[in-house]
Amino acid sequence: MLALDFINVGNGDSILIRELENGQQRYALMVDFGHDCLVRDDHPGELDPRSQRIYAGDFLRELGVERLDMALTTHFHRDHIGGLGRVLDVDLNKGAYVIQFDGMGTPRSISLRAKLEKIGP
Repeated sequence: MLALDFINVGNGDSILIRELENGQQRYALMVDFGHDCLVRDDHPGELDPRSQRIYAGDFLRELGVERLDMALTTHFHRDHIGGLGRVLDVDLNKGAYVIQFDGMGTPRSISLRAKLEKIGP
């Protein structure tokens, strides 16, 4: 069975795709990690206590996901990669990649670890 979770990270995107067999996870892929803040940049103020927003990493922990076979980010904007720190607590089995497109629209994957090391702390 294929399970798709569109995670309410507030300001940003995060999608978890899992293949389940007899209730057990066989494969898990996360696309983008949401923002590092649940309060929207364009609507500052307190988060409504009724909000269902959650950090991507906290969502993984609530579901009991201990392993991601792959983690992809579509681009390096804060609302797509800001929540990565909380996701890194999960075992990244086959690595994390960013998919970038060249000027002709051809995708290529780049190791997220190498990209982050190049950027530095």
